[in-house]
Amino acid sequence: MEIIIMPETQQPIIQVQNLSFNYPKEAVLKEINLEIYSGECLAILGLSGSGKSTLLNLLASLDTPTAGAIHYAFQDQEYTVDSDGLTLKKGNTAQPISRDTLRSHFGFVFQTPFMLGNFNALDNIGLPLRLQRKPLTEIRRLEREMLEAVKLQGKGNLSADQLSGGERQRVAIGRALIHRPDVVFADEPTGNLDSTTAKEVMEIFLNIVKKEQNALVLVTHDPCVAAYYADRIVYLEEKKHQEGSVLVQRGLEGLEEIREHCSKAVKQFFNKSA
Repeated sequence: MEIIIMPETQQPIIQVQNLSFNYPKEAVLKEINLEIYSGECLAILGLSGSGKSTLLNLLASLDTPTAGAIHYAFQDQEYTVDSDGLTLKKGNTAQPISRDTLRSHFGFVFQTPFMLGNFNALDNIGLPLRLQRKPLTEIRRLEREMLEAVKLQGKGNLSADQLSGGERQRVAIGRALIHRPDVVFADEPTGNLDSTTAKEVMEIFLNIVKKEQNALVLVTHDPCVAAYYADRIVYLEEKKHQEGSVLVQRGLEGLEEIREHCSKAVKQFFNKSA
């Protein structure tokens, strides 16, 4: 199935070709084809157990596909991951490399906003730069800029237990974005937040992503979150007569349909509560 047509001048930064993933006694994903572009928010929807997190892990090179391949194009570097591992294209040859090299292009946000307990908010945000051994003056400057971007001014010296759940998730977002990754993978980033806090966090998240032109791959079980914030939706659907989940692409019409449904549901809820 074809995806939404993107501008002719834009090339995908991730291209998934006939991707399948199996556990020893279970097929999870079957022949997935997908393209991801800079500056877009792509939402992956699906029922529990349909393979959403598995697909995210494969895209982020945290798992190895059973069959098929994922191609990455970042600046002047091209990578391929398949069942044999990861290679970097060098001219007409492919050179095996460490997955850490590819993962340096990624940022990660999870449902639970993990923070190092002995680090304050500012130090947690700057952790990726410390691991890259950036100069301390540069780290401090970028930490302050990101602290402001995630709207935590004045809270940089606070520890995890002094921050609310929404504030901790903003720290996690800042940490995922501070090294300016090409792609950010977010697995249920608002799953533990109330609706008001979730809206605040997602708006901050999207503002930074759009400004920096990162690609955001968002896994969610909530179609309303997908409809409000995504530019494009794909849906993992288990087929009774096929092994594993297949990918169903949703166009702009699908987004508008979900948005209208969510808007009606919200209005009905508040009318009943009044």
